[in-house]
Amino acid sequence: MQLHNEADFIIYFSDKNNGVPCNDYAQAFSSKGLFVPEACTQQPAGFPSQKTIFLQQTHSTDGIVISEQNNLANIKSFSRPGDYLITNQKKCALGILTADCLPIIIYDPINHVIANIHAGLKGSLAGIATTVVKMMHNNFGSNPEELRLFFGPAARGCCYQIGSEIVEKIKNWKQRSNCLLFKNENYYLDLALFNHIQLSEMGIPENAFCMDYACCTICDNGYNSYRRHGKQAERNITLAMLT
Repeated sequence: MQLHNEADFIIYFSDKNNGVPCNDYAQAFSSKGLFVPEACTQQPAGFPSQKTIFLQQTHSTDGIVISEQNNLANIKSFSRPGDYLITNQKKCALGILTADCLPIIIYDPINHVIANIHAGLKGSLAGIATTVVKMMHNNFGSNPEELRLFFGPAARGCCYQIGSEIVEKIKNWKQRSNCLLFKNENYYLDLALFNHIQLSEMGIPENAFCMDYACCTICDNGYNSYRRHGKQAERNITLAMLT
């Protein structure tokens, strides 16, 4: 596990030793909030949350904004679909599960708002990260140039082979060469760089991005990976919380 701990927020990245078992993951997503995996209820050391929320991730650009107007008691983990969580509430841990998809945490130090994003291939192509920046601006007044961003473990360009249909979808994007590699007669996509470029185009400065935790889940055996383990893959946990 890795813990990024600052005065105003904490980020937690699990690894294969403390992730969510495959069967628990499947049950959580089929029971609509009636079952929460034990790994999702345990507090990591140094992560003093009062409530933890996960969504039924659907590879969409939808999510939930949790503000002081919301009744947190009525929001149950895995009971609602979506792929991002945003809050200005302290001690409310926002959770996502991944196994090659990209966790993106966005923190607004001016308005004290944090977001946790599940950016898989489908969501990344649809612009989920930029959608969340816009939602933070619309709901809390966040400005792109003031944000801080943290990218977690995910499929990177060294290993993430994609098909020609994905290449076709981004063929007209001028920045594609910066995150799309061609080697050994195959195309490889770097999910982190793909989202990094999209966010940079919104005006987020380069020094706002932290890539310290963005290792490749496919070639790093310390993390769970769908590409390596298929349908039996466990899930990595990412938590983000305001303190």
